[in-house]
Amino acid sequence: MKISVCVPVYNVEPYIERCAYSLFNQTYDDVEYIFVDDGSTDSSISILKSVIEKFPQRKKQTRIITHPYNKGLSAARKTSILASTGDYISIVDSDDWVEHNMLEVMIKKAIEEDADITTCDLSHESDKGHLFIENSYSETPTGCPFDDVITERIGYTIWNKLYKRSLWLEHDCFSPEGLNYGEDRYSCMRLSFYANKIVHTGVTLYHYYRSNPISYTAFHTKMHIESMARYWEDMDIFLEEHGLRGKYADITAVQKISNKAALMLSVNSNSIRKEYANLFREEEKTYISHLNGGYWVIETLIYNKLWILVSLFCFYAHNIYPIKQRLLKHFKRNTQTQSTSAD
Repeated sequence: MKISVCVPVYNVEPYIERCAYSLFNQTYDDVEYIFVDDGSTDSSISILKSVIEKFPQRKKQTRIITHPYNKGLSAARKTSILASTGDYISIVDSDDWVEHNMLEVMIKKAIEEDADITTCDLSHESDKGHLFIENSYSETPTGCPFDDVITERIGYTIWNKLYKRSLWLEHDCFSPEGLNYGEDRYSCMRLSFYANKIVHTGVTLYHYYRSNPISYTAFHTKMHIESMARYWEDMDIFLEEHGLRGKYADITAVQKISNKAALMLSVNSNSIRKEYANLFREEEKTYISHLNGGYWVIETLIYNKLWILVSLFCFYAHNIYPIKQRLLKHFKRNTQTQSTSAD
């Protein structure tokens, strides 16, 4: 069974070498690699080509497709998948990297279980090293792929999974061009809806790098809020079309205002917060009490339009809280060291 590895590339000069090495060193042989240069203006593609030269056995398996300008992540992924010829699809972001046996482990599991989607756990990484392991699969899935993904028993990240290629092409599961926040969720919801079976490898095979300063998730702006609103508008239509709007009304309402709270906290502009204060207003009337911690605070303050308190709370969240957490971590580490020395 052939696997098509699809990799969008845009200005990842510091990271593409690490990514490419991890892909070309795979233990699985029947692979095609499709890199889409999405209008890079740095040396990403030159570095990639130099790595390809070091893997002559992979060179004939590798294609680089060039966009004439930066179309965005959704478009780059679509280009690569439409150009693919494999039985299965694996999507890898070009600032991430994978374990050398990722494809072999996942394809074996997919074939054994006749699964449409196969997942693995992921390791969150930063410039300071490993952060934590994210288990992308609940211990108590329902067995209904869509229900498990929409309720987040199974994570909706797009890049720690192996898919039957037919899922993408037969059901048009591509996120719309220009949706550059929430695009993973958009596709994963549709892929899970049409999937008959999702299985989990139970091992950590994907390394998600969180320190790329030009990543779409590195910082949040008005674009992120607009994309989030667009995602939920499309999702409501999708659920309505399939007679599921009522069934998942409570879940999606809480998810909507949680998404809004996260972005309102991270965006560094009260004018933007004011502009989108009324987003999901109806859901907030009923579901703010379902939120916890900082999300509840920010949503309550914005709902009541207490803008001075919003500014103060966001300043605390951005500046004072991180220092407090670092000090507590430092104190805890020193206390443990002293305790160990005493023993």
